[in-house]
Amino acid sequence: QDADLIMLGLVSHEPHFTLLREVVVFGFGGNNNNKNALKTVMRFTKESDFQLLHLSVLREYLQVEFMRVPNPEIYNLERVIDDFVFLTFLVG
Repeated sequence: QDADLIMLGLVSHEPHFTLLREVVVFGFGGNNNNKNALKTVMRFTKESDFQLLHLSVLREYLQVEFMRVPNPEIYNLERVIDDFVFLTFLVG
């Protein structure tokens, strides 16, 4: 759901980027009645929970994963992240 925001946050090259996202719960029951569904949606909206997604943790994981290069002098984390985001968008 938030993959585009995560990738844009990585490309921003901010070391401490955090996303605030709402927890989405799908399938609140088998009711086909629109009035009951509307009440359920309103109740979930009032009781919504949020999550913080720290992109610095993802950056650290990427750094650990791609640190194993043959020539560490030419290793640049920012370029690795740019390439990772490009390949992720290219592949889909």
